[in-house]
Amino acid sequence: QLQSRLAKFPFQNFGLRRTQTFSYQIRDKHYLLHYQYVSDVLDKRPAYRPGHLDLIKDFHREGKLVMGGAYAEPVDGAVIVFSCDSEKEVEEFVSKDPYHENGLVTEYSIREWTVVPL
Repeated sequence: QLQSRLAKFPFQNFGLRRTQTFSYQIRDKHYLLHYQYVSDVLDKRPAYRPGHLDLIKDFHREGKLVMGGAYAEPVDGAVIVFSCDSEKEVEEFVSKDPYHENGLVTEYSIREWTVVPL
């Protein structure tokens, strides 16, 4: 069951205006992707950041990715929220992510997330 929702999120890091309104699909299943980064991620990520952000934008446009971002100090990991039909779609994201492909991600986990309907 899909429901359209309008939401405001601070997506300035994805090339969108801060608190830009956008529409996305709410699905019955949500997933949290947790990344652990290498200790020198801030030094290594500039070469791979454009591809990483392009992938985020692609999944967001498809209505599969809701929001995400790196942890603040220390920048040692990230969380990305997906609204998609299966864990396989999150695995697809990881397999295409330049951060993962190039060793910036030391480990990751995917958890199904129960969301309270509002």
